[in-house]
Amino acid sequence: MASMSKQAAIVGAGRTTGFNKEGRSVPELIMQAAKMAIEDAGLSKKDIDGIIHTLPAGLGVDPRVQYRFAEQMGFGAHTKVLDLPHTGGSSSGYANNQARWWLQQGVCKYVLVVDGGDWRGRYVRGGRSMGASIQSYQDAARNPHPYDWEMVFGTGGPYSIYATVAARHMYEFGTTSEQLAAISVACRKHASMNERACLRQPITIEDVLNSRWISWPHHLLDCAYIAPGEGTAYIITSAERARDCKKPPVWILGAGHAMSYYSISNLCQPSPDGFDIVRQVGTLAADQAFGEAGVSRKDIDCLEVYDSFTSTALMTIEEFGFCKIGEGGPFVEGGRIELGGELPLNTHGGLLSEGQVGNGTLFVMYEGISQARGEAGVRQVKERPMVCVGGTSGVISNFGCTILQGD
Repeated sequence: MASMSKQAAIVGAGRTTGFNKEGRSVPELIMQAAKMAIEDAGLSKKDIDGIIHTLPAGLGVDPRVQYRFAEQMGFGAHTKVLDLPHTGGSSSGYANNQARWWLQQGVCKYVLVVDGGDWRGRYVRGGRSMGASIQSYQDAARNPHPYDWEMVFGTGGPYSIYATVAARHMYEFGTTSEQLAAISVACRKHASMNERACLRQPITIEDVLNSRWISWPHHLLDCAYIAPGEGTAYIITSAERARDCKKPPVWILGAGHAMSYYSISNLCQPSPDGFDIVRQVGTLAADQAFGEAGVSRKDIDCLEVYDSFTSTALMTIEEFGFCKIGEGGPFVEGGRIELGGELPLNTHGGLLSEGQVGNGTLFVMYEGISQARGEAGVRQVKERPMVCVGGTSGVISNFGCTILQGD
């Protein structure tokens, strides 16, 4: 198959203002973001004929949410294809590839990708926790990690499952809590320059280490901040049509997606391919993206990744090949991942400080688009940067990676 590098571009993006002070519902937030993206591209609703609606938090597991969205938006008979991927933090990589394939095959002309949610409507800090009862394990709308396969490991939802992976990384490679904390400190520094961020007060490594334990080795400030509801959207079209839109295109130079196991019970056993709980398939997704783009890791000016936990970000840095597996701890030290450093990470503050709603992956993608467009303000890394955007889901076991650059 011919390369799809620069055969598609992002031409519109929209995101609701943070904090959801108006108390809008999740569908309202997502529709508002979609309207903003359409306007940003200089298009109308009748132009949209493809929809990728990642599964939003706060609506349970609704297998028809994409149809409801199309109906509520008034797209009517214009819509030709609909997709509802449930790939969590790796959703943007999947969506970018899916959209490009549709465009290449002539199935549709403009693909709208949307996400959003309100995690506070599902999990309430200080109240009923994830995994508070067996029922919460059995209810897929409240906990995506099945009781049957995870409870035997003593896990209680994503917090303890991801902590198990982080603990193994520490045991095998000597990664320290201080090194994980450096990621949180860098993200908070970037969030201090971002009006959208929920947490903007600068912090120190000591602040992270002194915050309360959530599930060892993660402290509170090692975990994504559960934010009020929000919606995010962007539009992908072909290279030819991109030139006719209102703003200069953001080119998709390359994209990749790869998955392994979903349950930690399988991840704890080495696979015949050499993958295990701390050696995952992010390398495959990244190699696809970088190979298609024809660029190297050294060409990347900033890295925007899904950071549900500090360890998630650290392992994604390794998986994407910016350092060797096991060397992420030393790599993030000394300001290397801060603005002005060698590889600025999550220049918006990440989920750790800007906050997480929905899958969170489109928040990350939105910042990548902003950087590629030169619209990141004081957080802008350089003019026309090359941006790597990525994420992971499952238990750091499914990955998506996209390389972007402005026109």
